[in-house]
Amino acid sequence: MFRRRSALPDPFVRVAEHVEAAKEALVGAMPTARRPGTPLAEAIHRFEEEVAAARSALAAWDDPRHPELRAACEQALHLVAGGAQRLRLEAPALDFEGMAIVLGDLIAPLDVFQEAEHRLR
Repeated sequence: MFRRRSALPDPFVRVAEHVEAAKEALVGAMPTARRPGTPLAEAIHRFEEEVAAARSALAAWDDPRHPELRAACEQALHLVAGGAQRLRLEAPALDFEGMAIVLGDLIAPLDVFQEAEHRLR
């Protein structure tokens, strides 16, 4: 995602960088054959920090040509912030498959940023 950043508005890029860091934090919780994965609580904490930073950076992205894109991205950030909070508070015991499903569902609303990138180019 975001291969040619220069073609994108700087405020969008700043938001998108935080979104990518948030996604990477959650993906890092998944164990692999080479590493056990970041503890889920730590990954969720980092995810929430990056989502909060993205929400803060969103204030600078004011594109009158695409207000619907900004609104969709803002809604996605709101959704994932709530989902992360629920996951943190419920703290369910998850096996590998369960964790993959839960984290995938949490990240899914952020796909709107890929759509926004495509439309902004």
